Amino acid sequence: MHVILVIDMALDLHRHHRASITLERARSLIDSGLSEDAVHLLTDSLAIDPNQKPAWHLLFECSISIGRLDNLLQLIEQTISNIDNPEDTLLMMARHMQLHGFFEDASRTFDTILAAEPTARQSFEEKLLHRLLNGHGDEDGFAAYKEFNTRFAQPIAATSDQAETEKDPKRPLNIGFVSRDFASGHSLKWAMAAWFDRPEGRMDRYILYSSSVPDQPVEPFFEKAADDFIQVYDLSDEALADRIRNDKIDVLIDLMGHMPGNRLMTYARKPAPIILSWMGLGTASGIDAVDYFVADPVYVLPETVDCYVENIIHFDGAGIIWRPPANCPDVAPAPCLAKDEISFCNLNRTVKLQDPALHLFAKVLLAVPNATMTFKDMRMDSRAEHRLSAPLLAAGVAAERINFLGKSSQYDHMATYNQTDIALDGFPQQGGISSLEALWMGNPVISYSETLRPTTRAGAWILEMIGLPALATGSEAAYVATAVRLAANRQRLADLRPRLRDAVMNSPLCDRERFTENVGQMLNEIWRRYCADEAPSSFAISNLTQ
Repeated sequence: MHVILVIDMALDLHRHHRASITLERARSLIDSGLSEDAVHLLTDSLAIDPNQKPAWHLLFECSISIGRLDNLLQLIEQTISNIDNPEDTLLMMARHMQLHGFFEDASRTFDTILAAEPTARQSFEEKLLHRLLNGHGDEDGFAAYKEFNTRFAQPIAATSDQAETEKDPKRPLNIGFVSRDFASGHSLKWAMAAWFDRPEGRMDRYILYSSSVPDQPVEPFFEKAADDFIQVYDLSDEALADRIRNDKIDVLIDLMGHMPGNRLMTYARKPAPIILSWMGLGTASGIDAVDYFVADPVYVLPETVDCYVENIIHFDGAGIIWRPPANCPDVAPAPCLAKDEISFCNLNRTVKLQDPALHLFAKVLLAVPNATMTFKDMRMDSRAEHRLSAPLLAAGVAAERINFLGKSSQYDHMATYNQTDIALDGFPQQGGISSLEALWMGNPVISYSETLRPTTRAGAWILEMIGLPALATGSEAAYVATAVRLAANRQRLADLRPRLRDAVMNSPLCDRERFTENVGQMLNEIWRRYCADEAPSSFAISNLTQ
């Protein structure tokens, strides 16, 4: 037995040295400009021993650099049954495939991980986000959330008891909020400020459960406004559920949805009698334990209510509140008047921009002579520039008409809009905050949506709210025609530009008082129903006041 142990140790040592030598050799090949040879070397090494995490990461980087992932994907599929922890090894690569624009390859990798490890919840949720970005059809999109519920949430719910609290319709409530975004500087502060205005006549207690990393500075606003601020990053989903039960939370509000680091498995344990979802990624959770999803009838259309697992609460006005950045330049005159050319832009995160949107941008640019297009992203690099420009160049747009900008201060980011005339929204994943920022700086936004799901309708929702529904189009042809027509009318652009800021400010999106009234009416109604032993069901705030 001792001899066998010594031999096993020697073999492990040999494998370690072989892996180290292979990595060094591969790096040398890459440094010498022989990336193809490095791909072959790493592929051969991983085929023999697929449990070399550094080798996988180097192979991924090398494959990205040459713009071809076929060897990598084939190797993953061939060796995944021999990888000790497929999700741990491969998930990060799938994420980065998305960031670098290899969307189909990312989807293939998620599917491979889940085929080998069906209970890999993180991979399933990453796949959900991937589908969100790729705009899968309405039926397919809703079905994916329901599958998550069946696969992950329902087994936990089956072994959990629903929390109950005292059913007194007149008493103040303990209201809990769960988020990882209570960090300093996060825009959640402005969206949540209206909650802390405390609706008239209510004396509820607000408890914030922060799931952000402990060393991240907390936004002082939240610590001051909350009755209790609790750091729960280190608590498991089960331990957090126990904490919420012990705190006797009456209404628990999720602010994350399917964002990474979410606490959906806490909610599956039903630690509060009423659970509702608000904000997050702009999508519902899809799990049975969440009773309500808060939105408005422009964002979640009435005809889609039955598609959701949750019951829909339609606010009267906007379902969220936006506060413009304080540190923001004044709106400058339309640059097209001075330069005699139209400057289009999309300053959204480039991961949201895929080939269908880029092909549409190309059609607009070809239809508007001399027009330019500006992209901006804090992660902008040569790879992102190549991915964004390739479809435009292939369509015949000259390279000098395409501009790229990277990270900047918030003030300079907003000032970029003073150099552009019109913002072109992406699709299927559209801008939210970025569209509001463009409008705030005088850039009308052209939007296109052909589906009913909220995240593909964000542009239409915003434009409806500010009174410009004509800029929200329902076909590619209408999108191009609207952009061309607006670009041709320089005087309309000049007249519209200084008025857009007031249009946003006077819209339901900035009506904080109205939102706070909605919150109060919502809390009254959902608590009344609970105390009366009525099952949760969808309702509209406007119907409560009639």
